[in-house]
Amino acid sequence: MLDALGIEKAILAGYDWGGLASCVASALWPDRVAGLVSYAGYDVIDVKRFGHAYQPSLE
Repeated sequence: MLDALGIEKAILAGYDWGGLASCVASALWPDRVAGLVSYAGYDVIDVKRFGHAYQPSLE
């Protein structure tokens, strides 16, 4: 969409799932994002790194 509108960089903003989407877009295309405003309860995580269970005391 940025290309179609002739926009080089954009400030992304999102709430809830839109916040997650803006975080993902920022992680995937950092050169196209001038800023990020995110109000989300979700994070971009390294799924492979968290592919194991923690000790019950840490859970």
